[in-house]
Amino acid sequence: FGWDIAFEVDLVGATYALSGESKDTQDHRVSVLGSLTLLDAELHGGAQDGKEPQYAPDHLLRTGLIYRWKDRSKVALLGTFLSDHYATDDEDLHAGNSQVLGGNLPGRSE
Repeated sequence: FGWDIAFEVDLVGATYALSGESKDTQDHRVSVLGSLTLLDAELHGGAQDGKEPQYAPDHLLRTGLIYRWKDRSKVALLGTFLSDHYATDDEDLHAGNSQVLGGNLPGRSE
């Protein structure tokens, strides 16, 4: 199961609203946005029963800033931050290292 919450605020529109001005059209708009996902994923049944599925982080945070001009163009700066997660269903943090890199990482002890 999991929870997700998101928001987006038009900073230019909010400024007009707070100052009491009304403007039907805005040539320039700047929005800030964010979302947070909290996930408690678990496999049920089979050999991996009770383990965490691959690519299922406990939390995921997305943030961003979006500039819009006359509904014709948009530029966005977005970021995603997530907690540790596994690349396999057996929760092996080292899976794939020997296949991709031909061995262990230098300076890393097993």
